[in-house]
Amino acid sequence: MWRGEAKPLGGWPGTKATEIETGLYAISFESWVTPEYVKWNDGGSNEGSNIAFENNAVFTNTANTGNHKYKISPTNVEGNYYATFYASEKVAFPSGVTAYNGELSGSTLVLSAYNSQIIPANTAVVLGATSSSTFYASPTSDAAGSASGNNSLAGNIDATKVSSISVGTGTLCVLGVNNTNVGFYKFTGNMLAPNRAYLIVPGSGTAPSIHFAIDDATDIKSVEASEKAVKFIQDGKLFIKKNGVVYDMMGAVVK
Repeated sequence: MWRGEAKPLGGWPGTKATEIETGLYAISFESWVTPEYVKWNDGGSNEGSNIAFENNAVFTNTANTGNHKYKISPTNVEGNYYATFYASEKVAFPSGVTAYNGELSGSTLVLSAYNSQIIPANTAVVLGATSSSTFYASPTSDAAGSASGNNSLAGNIDATKVSSISVGTGTLCVLGVNNTNVGFYKFTGNMLAPNRAYLIVPGSGTAPSIHFAIDDATDIKSVEASEKAVKFIQDGKLFIKKNGVVYDMMGAVVK
C-alpha cells in the first residue's frame, strides 16, 4: 500500500498478510497516512498493478472486488451477544442479527428494532446476535429498513481520537461489560475503534452507565466497580438481575 512516497507497510516487498480464514487474508497498519493504492507481490520479483485503495475492502490480486465486508465480533455476556456498528453506506446483516435504534429520553435509553436486515447509511446501531460467532455486514443497494423513535447513538467510520469528539459537559460512553452487566459505560481510552457506535450522555457529575434490555427502557445510574444488579423490563413487568439470577419485584426467583 502506498501514497506518493509514503508506504505504510514498508518498502519492497512490504508486509506479509495473515490468513484469518480460508482464502481470506487481512493486514492492518498505522493510520498516519491513508494509502491511495494497493499492489500485490509474491515476495520476490513479481508484482501486480496498482489497485485503488478502499478501507475495509476485500481485494483480489487484480482489483478491488467491490464486495468488501465489515467483520463484527459480538460480546458474549451470559449467553447474550451484543455489538455496535456504524458505516457511511447501507449494509445488510445476516439472519439472526437484529439492529436497534437507541433513543435517550431523560434517564432511559429505549431500543427499537429495525424492520429489516438492512440499515441506512450513516446510522449508528446496537446489534443483537444469536451466537458469539463472528459475522459480516455487507454493503447493499437494496432499500433500507426503519426503526421507531429518534436515534441518540452516534458513530465513527475510521479509528478516531476521543479528543476530536465534541461532548460538551456530557460523557462519552461505549458498549462494555461491568461484571456480568452489558451496557454503555464511560470510555476511558484515547482512540475509538472504527465502525462503532457510541453515546454521549448529557450532563455532568458521576460517570453514567446505561444498562439495556432489548426492546425496553433501561436505567442510567452511577458506575460502581462492585455493581452486580441491573433492572430491566420484559413483557411490561419489571425484573432485577443480580449475580446471574433474575428476580421479580416481590423477590421471587424467576430464572
